[in-house]
Amino acid sequence: MSKQPQVISQTPNGIGREIRVAISEFKGRLLLDIRKWLEIDGKWKATQKGLSVQTVNALLVGDGVQRATAELAELESGVRR
Repeated sequence: MSKQPQVISQTPNGIGREIRVAISEFKGRLLLDIRKWLEIDGKWKATQKGLSVQTVNALLVGDGVQRATAELAELESGVRR
């Protein structure tokens, strides 16, 4: 894999802000990277806010995110009734 992260998704999070999900490499290990990015002077810069997860844990984290998303949807539907 090249040194540039493989961006999987970019989600707007306000003006000049986004959350990126990417696959990156650090010290020869592949990582799932979920991080906030800011646009500064026309260039996108990664912030320290986020997390990097080794491959072995990526599936577990993904499963947890799916369950949390389902729970949020259920809670939201109850709030909006």
